[in-house]
Amino acid sequence: MRKLLAVPFGLIFVGLLLVTLTTVSLRAFAFDPQFYISTLTDHGVFQDFERDPLKYVDLTSQFSQLEALSADTQRQIITAALPPGWLAHALKSALQNFFDWFKSDAPPPPVIEIDLRPIKDRLQGPPGADIAQEVVAAIPTCAVGQQPSLAFDRLPECWPASLDRSLIVDQVAQALDSAAGSLPATIDVGRLLPGGSETRRLVDVRAWGRVALLDAGLFMLLAATLLSGLIGALIGGRFSRARLTWLGGWSLSGALGAVGVYALIFVGGARAVPLIMLPDGLTLAATGAAQNLAAAMLAQLVWRAIIPAAGLIIVAVVLMGVGAANRRAMNLRR
Repeated sequence: MRKLLAVPFGLIFVGLLLVTLTTVSLRAFAFDPQFYISTLTDHGVFQDFERDPLKYVDLTSQFSQLEALSADTQRQIITAALPPGWLAHALKSALQNFFDWFKSDAPPPPVIEIDLRPIKDRLQGPPGADIAQEVVAAIPTCAVGQQPSLAFDRLPECWPASLDRSLIVDQVAQALDSAAGSLPATIDVGRLLPGGSETRRLVDVRAWGRVALLDAGLFMLLAATLLSGLIGALIGGRFSRARLTWLGGWSLSGALGAVGVYALIFVGGARAVPLIMLPDGLTLAATGAAQNLAAAMLAQLVWRAIIPAAGLIIVAVVLMGVGAANRRAMNLRR
């Protein structure tokens, strides 16, 4: 009867142990913006973005003056307009804004501002004039019979071969300055997150996270895990040696079960994480970068959780060994 009563507490301990290991692992890296920046850097995302930003996002939605140009010319303008390291810095700031919202009581959507002033500064004044020189050289020569639109506030899609390109440098500089002037100083990408039921799901995740991942919640989780294991051992074992054996057995079962779950997660990779929080319209390269980041998060979660699980296996074996040794000693005395 004692053993039967001990089983529910042991099962609760095993379940709570998995939750505890996962929570401790997530706390170690999930709210650190530098983890995400380092991961994307290691995968070469920032370098690739600076070489070809059009692979990741359609910036012509903000630079309407560029729509008439070829993709190559757009790419050259945008690449010149992006300061080195801007994306990494902007993303780190955006992540910090999101984590600050996650830990707060502010309603959704979170305010996640991206600073566009460095881009505006590079398109205006002398820096913009230098870019204009490069842009003019990159504008393709018009084909026979092709007549470009030479509006003052837009860049021509091509340039007649009979005309000197230097004639439009000032016009291009003015067009870039106009584009920069229409660009806001900051944009709130938090408003791009999906709404409706997915927003409510994000709020639910935040509510759970604030309980489980913050200090008070984690302490309660650790206490509940330890208490359930101790109660199960106290009920299941009549004497101290038996109780040590029970506690070691539950610890071993929980640790081995956790290792098995994490192994399945590791094998499943990024496919186990639905990318539901990504805004619509991402390019293939941006989606691939998000999938690589999800896979890195899973790997980090697994390895940070398996290490304490492995340590718990050693502790469990020791407890079971001590219990068995005490039992043999009692038998010898008899």
